[in-house]
Parts: sequence; structure tokens; C-alpha cells
Amino acid sequence: MTGVAIYFFNISGAMMRVLNCFTRRGLIIQAVWCAPVGDRHRATVLVEAKPITIEQIVRELNSTVGVDQVEILEKPRAEQLAHWHAPEITKGDNGSTVIKVSGPVEENRFLVEWLGASA
Repeated sequence: MTGVAIYFFNISGAMMRVLNCFTRRGLIIQAVWCAPVGDRHRATVLVEAKPITIEQIVRELNSTVGVDQVEILEKPRAEQLAHWHAPEITKGDNGSTVIKVSGPVEENRFLVEWLGASA
């Protein structure tokens, strides 16, 4: 698992251009987290790819409109993120499915509302 942190300005199409760098190569994105960081946004993308492919993506991202900075995360950090943010899915006693997501409820309130549960 490789992680790439991309800092970009919140302008029209910036996030789509960032994600297209991965999908155009046929890579399956394992996870994406995006949040504002000061006057920019940061997208952290986890993907399985060869080092040469990641280098090509970083070069392309550095020349992409709206992208300010690109960092490759160390492999242990990327795997830690993948494990920390992965939901835990179990079966309840009554046959229900229980999905546990990490982080405070405030961060997951839209998911909780979408699932129809109370926070």
C-alpha cells in the first residue's frame, strides 16, 4: 500500500484532476480522505501501485493545475492509515450488520445520518 498526500487549492476541477491521475492508469484507489488545511485542501490517497507508477503520478501531479505540493507517505504510515480508517464489519446477534468506523461521531455524522441511525 502506498499513500500520497496531495495539497491543492479549492478551485473548480482540482480534486477531479488529482483523482484522474490515479484512475487513468487503471489503479484501484483503496481510500481517499480530503480535508481543508489552511488555505488549501489535502487529499490523502491510498493505492496499490509499483514505485515507478507512483513516481510517474507524482510528476504528473506536480504539473497539474491547482496542485501546490505532493508528498509520498512512508509505507508504514500508509498501512497504519489503511488499518486505522478501515471500518470493522460484524454480524449482530439478531442477524443485523454492524459497521464500526473510527473517529469521533462528528466526523462521521453524514454517514451515520445516511445509514438512518441516530448519532
